[in-house]
Amino acid sequence: MRARVAVLATALATVVAPLFWSPTAIAQPKRVSLLAADDGSDERFISATEATLAPWDIELELSPAPAPGDKLPDAANGARGLAQRLNADAIVWLTDGPEGVSVWVYDRQNDNLIARSIAARRPFDRPGAAAVALTIKTLLRHSEAAPPARRFGSDGSARTRRLQLSAAGGFRVRPGSDSDVEPRLAISLLWLAPVLDNRLEAYLRISSGPGTSVNREQFVGRHADNALSAGLGYRVALGERFALRPGLGATLEATTFDGVVTGASERTDISRVNPSLDGSLTGIWHVGQVQLALRVESSYLFRRQEFLVGGESVFALSSTDVETAFLVTVPLY
Repeated sequence: MRARVAVLATALATVVAPLFWSPTAIAQPKRVSLLAADDGSDERFISATEATLAPWDIELELSPAPAPGDKLPDAANGARGLAQRLNADAIVWLTDGPEGVSVWVYDRQNDNLIARSIAARRPFDRPGAAAVALTIKTLLRHSEAAPPARRFGSDGSARTRRLQLSAAGGFRVRPGSDSDVEPRLAISLLWLAPVLDNRLEAYLRISSGPGTSVNREQFVGRHADNALSAGLGYRVALGERFALRPGLGATLEATTFDGVVTGASERTDISRVNPSLDGSLTGIWHVGQVQLALRVESSYLFRRQEFLVGGESVFALSSTDVETAFLVTVPLY
């Protein structure tokens, strides 16, 4: 029993450990500094910009720093210095002109400055604020601050790594034993099917735990199981970084029930196979190439197991259980 838990714990460490020593395992969001007045006069266009860029994996920071202006090369030199001082990947600001405003975006990585004029004047009404926000988003697509799949020249989608490895740790609640809460470890392989816009996922999972103790007057022992699960999930995107994945699958549990009959000092060891039908809901957070997730799964066992000693029940499994687990998933290929 300890050996199988050790194997799963080693697999979990193999997946999680690189996150702490690899500087690129969890990619940091790009930082965009928006230069805007902090007196409330720019509030409408700031709110529109935040809403427009919300689906992107970037950090939008407001700065009251003076804008670099609209004269070259002073504007480029000023934006370059601001980007270094604010540690920003892009600097965004507005300048006023006779026919409206100009939107300026400086890309720090490429040392590139671009601008576009639009027929909107301050103070902005709602359509004007929306036009400014959309222009900012369009210009950012020419920079390295935009997500790779949203940059101009991209085909609109990042390379999909269809095979993924997932490690999980959590707890299972199963009434019917002396200890109803059991720690569990699991390791899974996931495959993204090239259908339904890469939303359909198939998984194969093995899981195990230390089991639950049984302490009765007639019997002292432990019930434990190793489980093999397979199923399908469908990913529902909630923006660029979040998703929900309902799933349906099946499990085969290889259970063991071993211990000592106290009155006769007789040792017993019973093995059985118990199938179940599983339904799950997983919340996913994308952090760079890594996925962090929380899964809640409920299972219905087709065989109700009960163990008797001298005709009296010493242990019985309920027909349902609930498991909650935290997952870390990394792409393989």
